Amino acid sequence: EWQHAERLTELDVAIDTFYKTLQAAYAGQVTLMTFSEFGRRAAANASYGTDHDMASPLFLIGDKVRGGLHGLQPSLTNLDANGNLRTEVDFHQVYATVLDKWLDADSAQLLGGTYATLDLFTGSPQGPSVQRFLGRRSVLWAIREFATSRIEAVER
Repeated sequence: EWQHAERLTELDVAIDTFYKTLQAAYAGQVTLMTFSEFGRRAAANASYGTDHDMASPLFLIGDKVRGGLHGLQPSLTNLDANGNLRTEVDFHQVYATVLDKWLDADSAQLLGGTYATLDLFTGSPQGPSVQRFLGRRSVLWAIREFATSRIEAVER
């Protein structure tokens, strides 16, 4: 049974509901990011499903997000030696961009390394910075915990 379309519909409805609920005054301060710790292989397995892969989609959604595909469309024929899709954009770069350019945080400190940022935003959040709103310590702790958990999941 194919469930991919159903899951994407659920995601679409959840995002739409969130934005309909969000007061317009805050729309310029919000960016949503989705990330899956595993992708799918290009070829079907013996049960006509697909096994876990390295490349996966990541979505950024918001009024200040520069829309479109960032990186190259993945090739379904130019696979790596293990039959996996080749990753076009390192997720660390996306995290670093969101941390540095949206959350006004130090991505090198939080991610434990330096990663090139991408041109993902058309501007910065309107209103007070996240750090001033919540306090630097709590923001850095929350971001570090989230980033560490995602990186550990991908590296497993």
